[in-house]
Amino acid sequence: MARCKECGRFIKQKYYERTGVCYRCYTTPDDDFTPPPRLSFFPSIGGILIFCFVFLFIIMILGFFDYSSTNNFQEHTDNTVEVKETPQKVIPVILPEVDEKINADFPYWASKTITYSFSSNFLCNADRINNIREAFSILHDNTNGLLSFVEGKDGDIVIRCFDDYASTGEAGSSGASISEDYELSDGTVNFYLVPSGAIASCETYPTLELHEILHVLGFRHDFSSEYNIMYLASSYSCRKLDTRIVECLKNVYSTGKGGSSCEGIPHVYNSPFQPPDYPPR
Repeated sequence: MARCKECGRFIKQKYYERTGVCYRCYTTPDDDFTPPPRLSFFPSIGGILIFCFVFLFIIMILGFFDYSSTNNFQEHTDNTVEVKETPQKVIPVILPEVDEKINADFPYWASKTITYSFSSNFLCNADRINNIREAFSILHDNTNGLLSFVEGKDGDIVIRCFDDYASTGEAGSSGASISEDYELSDGTVNFYLVPSGAIASCETYPTLELHEILHVLGFRHDFSSEYNIMYLASSYSCRKLDTRIVECLKNVYSTGKGGSSCEGIPHVYNSPFQPPDYPPR
């Protein structure tokens, strides 16, 4: 390597031997001498423009192919039938509420909710209907809701009122079908006209109505005390619902978990005071 005589740059030895200067300082070249190409670290403006043009051209070409492939895919999907997966409908299974099986040595209704209805052929007057509804309400409240009574059509207990006198002189009669295991069904309660003053009546408490409904619940007449609500029907004074009966009903319809035993209370199978036929009078 040698230095240029003009600028001091390092140049190749052959260039120095020919001219003594570098190609920048060379001004009078010989006929057989070609200076080296002019090189620069920075590209020229023309080169930059060419590079940008080529780059944009490549981008356009790539964009065209991408757009074309997108359209082809869209056309393909438009011509296909979209199959949507239908979710399976889950239907919840709701099991009906079933009363706990009542197992007692006393007549019982299989359901703790007993329906009743008024006969359309033997209509009751407004006072009688109100007394009957009050009697059912008293039974519900005194059993702490263990027994419920719902009024409707074609009830478990059908209530009828007659505009004539009973041949026996009674104010009412009632009963129900009973199976061998003491299950009650198809109850009927009848109310009759009675001669004025023939029996004692109560204006402030539904004694008569409770008496007849209790027959449908399996209770017989109870002669142990004239103050029992299940005493003879010929003496319908204002006798209230007996505690023994209430406790017995609680025991039966709580499957023995509450109330008191029904032992000693006359019912459809054990009453020594009634004939074996049913319904009771």
